[in-house]
Amino acid sequence: MIDYTSLPYAKWLEEANLALVEANPDSIYFGLIKDGEVMSSYYNVGDQERALILQEMLLFSIVERTEDRMRDLIKEMHDDDQKEKDDDEECEDM
Repeated sequence: MIDYTSLPYAKWLEEANLALVEANPDSIYFGLIKDGEVMSSYYNVGDQERALILQEMLLFSIVERTEDRMRDLIKEMHDDDQKEKDDDEECEDM
């Protein structure tokens, strides 16, 4: 048997298991990522619920992939606004 207490995520695992027991769920979805691969496990999850889980995963993936680009666009917009403000101040000084 594995000694779970030696795992780096032992505390989280214990808390997650406790939450599962306390919630007494009708169904459970478990997912993890290892080396860039997503592994999933289901307990009493039907096709409709799996479709919702997949939809959520796809949305998360889209947000994650566009996050850096959105941050760059916002920074560019801020930089452009600052440049315009600086240009306006130079014109007023003349």
